[in-house]
Amino acid sequence: MMRRAATTTSDLAGNAIRVGRHLAAELEEVLATHRLSLQSFFVLDALSSAPEQVLSQKQLVSAAGRTPGTTSVRLNRLQRAGLIERDRDPEDARAVQVRLTGAGAALHERARGTYTERAAQLTAPLGDGAPQLETMLAGWLEFFEPAQPVARRLGVVVAPAAVADRMRRAVGLAAAGGLLVVDVEPDSPAAAAGLDQGDLIQAVDGAQIHGTGDLERGLERASERAVLRVLRGADERVAEVSF
Repeated sequence: MMRRAATTTSDLAGNAIRVGRHLAAELEEVLATHRLSLQSFFVLDALSSAPEQVLSQKQLVSAAGRTPGTTSVRLNRLQRAGLIERDRDPEDARAVQVRLTGAGAALHERARGTYTERAAQLTAPLGDGAPQLETMLAGWLEFFEPAQPVARRLGVVVAPAAVADRMRRAVGLAAAGGLLVVDVEPDSPAAAAGLDQGDLIQAVDGAQIHGTGDLERGLERASERAVLRVLRGADERVAEVSF
């Protein structure tokens, strides 16, 4: 029996998650024939299309869709297999450059054909609606991954809203929603604006903050300055941040 169409936002989000899980599992299965995981394939794919087949390790975190720590472990495995090489960036000793090797390029070419063929089979049920869905998903993805990376660094480490609520309740404060500042980097825009450990960032330029993605998008929309609504203890404050 055909499932009913999604009628609520929770249905839509839930169905998107379920479809994503099915796609990931099916593609993982076929890529295993090349001894690659889906995330490792994404790393090789990103390097293959990059100028001179070189990207920074930070750029590959986004390509792999994983945390920096998890991506580093994955890169270690790819390097041991001779598929990538890593070197210090000659222009920035703190940064690491990742380069696709000849073996990596050859494996990617073989795996790419397998991936493309299976992806076509899995999306075939969409029929004529595929182009429209692709456009819609691209717009949705833009919400989570803005085309322009966040260039202005606020200079804070934050705890997510759920953690922030627990930490506030632990010291007798009411849960209020927002991101809790757990560290401020010296000489950063946040430090200059007077932000301090324990502050709760609730809004950027009037837009409510529910998660770290909201904070990044709010800072990306800002030009030379951003106005943060902050809760310090039980007191509301406004912090003007200049970049």
